[in-house]
Parts: sequence; structure tokens; C-alpha cells
Amino acid sequence: MRAPFAEVPTKLTETGNYVVKLLSERRYAELRRNMASAHLSTYDNLRLVLFKHLELGALWRPILEAGAPVTGETLRAVLAPVFGETTQDGFVRIADKIVGRAGKQAEDEILTCFLSRYFGQDAMGIPLFRALCDRLISLRLLNMTRVSLERREYIKSYSTAAWDKPGEPWYVPLSGTTREGETFRIYISEPDMNLPEIQQRLLSSIADAFKELKDEAGYYDLPDVRDLVCERLRIPEAAFDEGINRLLDRRPSPLTVGLRYERILARRKPLVRATESMQLYNLLRAA
Repeated sequence: MRAPFAEVPTKLTETGNYVVKLLSERRYAELRRNMASAHLSTYDNLRLVLFKHLELGALWRPILEAGAPVTGETLRAVLAPVFGETTQDGFVRIADKIVGRAGKQAEDEILTCFLSRYFGQDAMGIPLFRALCDRLISLRLLNMTRVSLERREYIKSYSTAAWDKPGEPWYVPLSGTTREGETFRIYISEPDMNLPEIQQRLLSSIADAFKELKDEAGYYDLPDVRDLVCERLRIPEAAFDEGINRLLDRRPSPLTVGLRYERILARRKPLVRATESMQLYNLLRAA
């Protein structure tokens, strides 16, 4: 009699064997490209969110204060970065639902209208949209920053990828085929932070960021530096962190890091540095 939970022999596909080979050989950049291509080829919504960022350059969503009811004047001002030239249309559509409401409720109403405006009949729910953005960030295809504009707070997301190859040497092609048989090709930002010339580009951009940001006792807020440098160089946030770690490994290092506990927030990721133990830093200065 056959055992009820008898082991079933498994065999990896050709693609699966290739992925295992890349992992065992520590060819992580190539592995990431394969994973990104597989995700974009398989998940229509994921591809849709990425391509909308490539089309528009950036998407803005407001962060509203808890407990402060939204007025008509405030709403019109808040919507300007979100809807651009169609702000008036967006205002007319949602004013009755939002004016008088506060915080998270008002935010969600604006985001629902935002999704309908930019994704039309393909509009997805708020939790799915946020999950897709998080997945694109993990694939190094999207960056998400918190920005202030006219004393209002927003989340801005943008892609480091491009339809056509930019002039920077670290852009590489990424292609795939959808389930419907349609092919796509984009260029993704994959800087090799082990290369001295790319480390130097990063260091120069960090120095430029220091000139624009306000320091405290010589230290600068590391997430603020990350946001500025990543957007200017169009590199993934994870690549920035890799580059900082490579610069800190130099002897002597051109940078010094520090930590302030109250600055660690969900959307303001600290630098993770693995030495003898795992350490976190969110302050940065020139050595």
C-alpha cells in the first residue's frame, strides 16, 4: 500500500536550473534581471504600474494630517501635484466626498480617484497598488520618496528604468514576453558599485547633496541624501546603499556614518551595514 504522503520526484525546468546556477555562482545582477523579466512577463498589473511611471515620469500621492478636516481650498492645492493639468477635473469629481473629511479617509478617497484617473478600466484597489509598488521597489525598478511641497507632504514614486537607453553606462536592456505573446524592451539602471569609477560618481553626487541639505553637527540625514542622489543619478535605492557600503569599506573611508533613533521610520529606511554584526545608520557626513 502506498504511503499517503509519499515523496513525489521533482525536476526543475531549464529556467529553474539556470536560476540555481546564477545563484550558486553569485551572479546576482543577472539573477535580478531574470527575476524582473519573469515578473513583468507574468503579472499584467505589475507591468501596467511600471509602464505608467515610465510614461508620466513620476506619480504623486498626498499625505494628509490626521484630525485636520480638508477644506475646498486645501483640497485644490493638494491635488495640483497629483493631477497636474487635470486638477480641476479631479477636484470636481471628488470634492463632495472629501471636503470636511480628515486624514486617512481623505487620503484614500484621493488615491481612489488617482487610480481611476491614471489606470482607467484597469484601475486596481489601493492595497494592490501599494503592494505592486513595493514589489517594483524590491525588483529595483521603482524608487519611492517622501517630499515636501509648499509645506505639504507627498509620496512621490518614479522609475529608474527608461524606454530608450540613457547616456549613463550602467543601463542594460531588459526584455520579456507577456502571456499574450507581446514582447517588451526597457532599459534598467544596474550600476556596479564595485567599480571605482562608479563609486566616484556616487561620492561626487553625495558631495553635491551635502551642499543643498541642512546639517546637524556636520551630519546629514541619510534618507534625504539617498533621495536626492538616487533621483539625480537615476539609480535604485538599494544600489545607493550598496555604494555607501563600498565607500565605507575603503581605507580610509571618505564618509562617516551615525545613528539617531527617532529618525527611523517605515518610509525612511536606514542604511543596513553587515560587519561583525548587523548595524543601522541614518546619518552621514564627509570623513
